[in-house]
Amino acid sequence: MSVERKYLRVSREDEANTIEEYSWFGWKVVSSQDVYSQGIDIQYDVVAQPWLVTSTVDYVKIILERDNDLPHLDELKELEITYFANMNMYIDYYGTSFGVARGFVVGFLILIGFGAMAESIIAGLVMFAIAALIIFLRKKKIAKNNLISQTGLQNAADAMNRANELYKP
Repeated sequence: MSVERKYLRVSREDEANTIEEYSWFGWKVVSSQDVYSQGIDIQYDVVAQPWLVTSTVDYVKIILERDNDLPHLDELKELEITYFANMNMYIDYYGTSFGVARGFVVGFLILIGFGAMAESIIAGLVMFAIAALIIFLRKKKIAKNNLISQTGLQNAADAMNRANELYKP
């Protein structure tokens, strides 16, 4: 019996979800190990004043294993690739919105700033219009990305459902 192994490094919060996701594609946990260390270094600034820098390593190392003789293994591998590619795409686009309120605040500050610098309200209004256009174009791009991410999420769900049909531990 030959097996395939995968080594993952995840945050403590993601450990259970990660193990569950990989189990859909035939992976089983061989080991799960908490890795935590904290170190302190002394560094010196420009005037040779020492100060302490603390560095922390905190994650979970997971070792997964999958039997190479699983039925439908090739399809499970393809579904796994599809699932994680689409989930990563969804996560990349999720929460990237630049709020309209923040955009108008920035635009208003530009209006005041450039209006005062140019001693002309017209220059400020032009800058405000440019800021509003940039916000509009950004929101349009985000809407497109959200559509892409929703499609990716659906593709990931379809891959997960198909994998569950093929592999039942």
